[in-house]
Amino acid sequence: MNDDGRPGAGLAPRDADALRRYAMARSSDAGLCAAAALAGLIAACWAMDPLLAVAIFAPAAASEAAERALLRRLAILPVRVLRRPRPRREAAAMAFLNNVVFTLCILALPVVGGVAAAPVAAACALVVSLHAAMVHDAAPRLHVLRQLACATALLGGVALLFAPPPWGPAVALPPGAPVAAATSAALVATVASVIYLRLRLRALRRRRDFEALRDARRQAEVRSEELAAVMSEAARASLHDPLTGLPNRRFLERRISEIRDQAARMPRSGPQLPEHSVALLLIDLDGFKSINDTLGHDAGDQVLRHVAGLLRGNVRDTDFVARLGGDEFVILCDAGGPDVVAARIIAKAGEPMAYGDQTCRVGASVGLAVAQPQEATLSDLMTRADLALYAAKGSGRGRAASFSDSLR
Repeated sequence: MNDDGRPGAGLAPRDADALRRYAMARSSDAGLCAAAALAGLIAACWAMDPLLAVAIFAPAAASEAAERALLRRLAILPVRVLRRPRPRREAAAMAFLNNVVFTLCILALPVVGGVAAAPVAAACALVVSLHAAMVHDAAPRLHVLRQLACATALLGGVALLFAPPPWGPAVALPPGAPVAAATSAALVATVASVIYLRLRLRALRRRRDFEALRDARRQAEVRSEELAAVMSEAARASLHDPLTGLPNRRFLERRISEIRDQAARMPRSGPQLPEHSVALLLIDLDGFKSINDTLGHDAGDQVLRHVAGLLRGNVRDTDFVARLGGDEFVILCDAGGPDVVAARIIAKAGEPMAYGDQTCRVGASVGLAVAQPQEATLSDLMTRADLALYAAKGSGRGRAASFSDSLR
């Protein structure tokens, strides 16, 4: 919004934040500036008439106080207000006025006080320049303005030191000139040391904050990776059997749903070939209960893991193997040759398996059910395969039977 309330471009949020940081920096070091100004005034009083020194320093102090009062007011304003053009214009105008007054006052020191006051002017210009380098990083344009004012005051003081004006006092140094020069040098050294320490502390704080932010980022990345791993493991556990590692019933149902959706998206042209159908082989272990009863559940778990590995190793890569629970397993494949797969599974399951110093032997009965992929559902396929499995077990076990309408 503009100053009159109408919509306008205003300042970007980053510029508004920079203005706030500049205002806070310039208004938070009043003690240092007051001490430096007092030391400069004392040095000027040694070099010239104290009343003239006070008269020269007073306008600079008043303009500095006025700028600091404005900046204190800007520092507490919300960002939405600082984004308006008016606060920026006020800060720039007051900074310009303060720099003009400061430059004139510093140049007035050697003009009025003579050669003895030139070191004081140079020292004040250096101090203000060092201070500006510390607090003006948030406002580059105002920083350039302040440095130009300091350079003007410094060069003017040095020029008047070597070439005093004809209207100025006599070149002869007053008795307080050495004290004024020493005080000026001490002022520059003290303020430079204080500013260096403050910059050093600021750098250390920034480094500490950077390291803390880096450590927090690393911890967040580690926790994010751990969370992703836990979520991945939880997702896998929800779809797999914990004992054998095979997909569970939920995963099987999702797989059948995917096959059905994929078939629904494909155009149907002509009669469906058998190999384009989906077959479900329901496998039940024969003699598994007797192993659990005689050798214990550990032996039964070992048999289940053995059968799971046997099923993985005797199917094609495109086939889907799952465990429903107990001693029931399922193979989902296309209808091209499921009888061959069933015969191979029955033959492999009948081979003996070692458990400790004993030998375990189980068999397998298989019920087959076939359906068109766009019509396949888990409940329908399981119903048909279960009827076929019942028929296979009724005919002697260790056999495979396919579903037909006569089994209903």
